[in-house]
Amino acid sequence: MEKGYGIEEFSGFMEMIARKGLLNTATANARKQAALQVLESLDEEEKGDLRSIEIDGTFERFANLNSSRFTPDSLRTYKTRFKKGLEDFLAWKKNPMTFKPNVVTKKARIRKSDEAEILSPQDTEITTPPTTYRPSFQQSIDVFPIRIRENVVVQVAHLPHDLTEAEAQKIARVIQAHVLEKEDA
Repeated sequence: MEKGYGIEEFSGFMEMIARKGLLNTATANARKQAALQVLESLDEEEKGDLRSIEIDGTFERFANLNSSRFTPDSLRTYKTRFKKGLEDFLAWKKNPMTFKPNVVTKKARIRKSDEAEILSPQDTEITTPPTTYRPSFQQSIDVFPIRIRENVVVQVAHLPHDLTEAEAQKIARVIQAHVLEKEDA
């Protein structure tokens, strides 16, 4: 077994990329913590050489052992964090000079949303179902992409789950105040 590919090295790698600013500190910590929990399902030999593990199989073992502790959404989040963290570690070990962390920038997320809209346009006002974003404090925030015209999608976020009619009208009035010119009916 070759040294340098174990859990301790993985943990040190995640701390290093946060410290050097290669990855947002909160993201690096979230990936590290999720991955370390998933990797606990491995036996000692597997923990010593992370190159030898199969990501999906390892995660499935973790999920089977912990399904009662986590919601399905939490398990999906853990799998993503685990996979990206491990892939980054192995890529860095392969070639530290060309390493770039596996991240999706805000601009890329918006571009993906626009591409999906162009590839599968809908006739409804809300073109895709709301997506759920889970920040580090685990509060659920619904994001509603609304296609207002071809190639223009706005996103409404942070709406309370108990939004009242009066509150919705207040939001609508704020948006209406941004109209440049009135359309003739």
